[in-house]
Amino acid sequence: GEWAAHPPLGKWFIAAGMAVFGADPFGYRCAAAVAGVLAVFLLARTARRMTGSTVLGCAAGLLLALDGAWLVSSRVAMLDIFLLVWVLAGFGCLVVDRDRRRVGDAGTFVRHGWRIGAGVCFGLACGTKWSGVYLLVVLWVLALIWDRNARKEAGHPKPWRSMLKLDLPLSLVQVWFVAGVVYLAGWWGWFVSGTSLQKSLFGQNVPGFQRFWAEEHPSGIWPAFLNPLRSLWHYHAMTLDFHNGVTGSNPGQSWPWQWPVLGHPAVMWRTSVPYGQDGCDAAKCVTEISHLGTPAIWWVSLAALIGMVYCSVRLRDWRAAAVVGGYLAGWLPWFPAAFADRTMYSTYALPMLPFAVLAIVLLFGYGRDRWVPRLAIGAYLAVVAVNLIYLYPILTAGALPEDDWHARLWFSGWT
Repeated sequence: GEWAAHPPLGKWFIAAGMAVFGADPFGYRCAAAVAGVLAVFLLARTARRMTGSTVLGCAAGLLLALDGAWLVSSRVAMLDIFLLVWVLAGFGCLVVDRDRRRVGDAGTFVRHGWRIGAGVCFGLACGTKWSGVYLLVVLWVLALIWDRNARKEAGHPKPWRSMLKLDLPLSLVQVWFVAGVVYLAGWWGWFVSGTSLQKSLFGQNVPGFQRFWAEEHPSGIWPAFLNPLRSLWHYHAMTLDFHNGVTGSNPGQSWPWQWPVLGHPAVMWRTSVPYGQDGCDAAKCVTEISHLGTPAIWWVSLAALIGMVYCSVRLRDWRAAAVVGGYLAGWLPWFPAAFADRTMYSTYALPMLPFAVLAIVLLFGYGRDRWVPRLAIGAYLAVVAVNLIYLYPILTAGALPEDDWHARLWFSGWT
């Protein structure tokens, strides 16, 4: 039980809710609910900045709030919603940083306060789940390309060289170093464990898992003051080996190629309910909580993403490239592990969702006042809302008569 398979930060967020409201269902779920609401706000603000349209920014926030996977993730005490928030916050910081460089003076080429903020956010993302590093890598590379383009627009004769010479080293500090410090800070409880400081703070002295491994395995190379870091490295190596070895079959698992089409959502709860119990007014009812995204969002986003690929190649639109890059960064890195038969679930796809929503919103932005009437945008949002309302009972454990429950399981993978 002392060996946690994920970094501690996300569990600290859950524990904070329990510390305030108690160890009951509300207490251990409230932090996820706050994170879900914050994600809507962050996406709306980011979309507003990327499109210059308050309407499209609000549409992005509304689409996220109408997604079933977001809804379920915001109602359970799991780590994915916290990962989503910090990835989205880091991406938003990079977008603000890009804009600030283009409206300020030449000094903005070296002053990147918002990029430091991105490093903090990505450190918090990786401190929640390691998969945050995939998005950190891709979005950091995109930010460097934005630096190159900014230098070209400013008239630099050799923008690539100046970016590599000036922006790259600085970004390593502002993003990677800051993210690393924040990540390590998330392990402060583990570092303190088993020490006199823990005794003075908490009245107990309980070493964390593998906390003193380095003392038990002395090194002839590394100095003794690095023992805590050596022990943490060993802990990480054990955890990585554990994750790579999780290959057992599970009826709730799904593969990455199923995630964009909602091929096999994870079912978190399902049970039969007799007549008269939990609002059941039929001979037999079923309650279910399925981690099912709203099809009207996920399926439409596939077409929108194809459109973003076109816009990034033909129109050189940085926004389209950023959306496609973020979506692929949350998706493609899982394929090697899937080919190695590692067990994984649809919940892992949650960081792809904001980029899917942004693709739809950007597509609306291209077509607005051209080939997409504004009324059509409103009609699409209404369809999404109706889709969510129809699926709502199997997202929130509502008691449904068996026939009504079966009617919502559109594909065999949803069962």
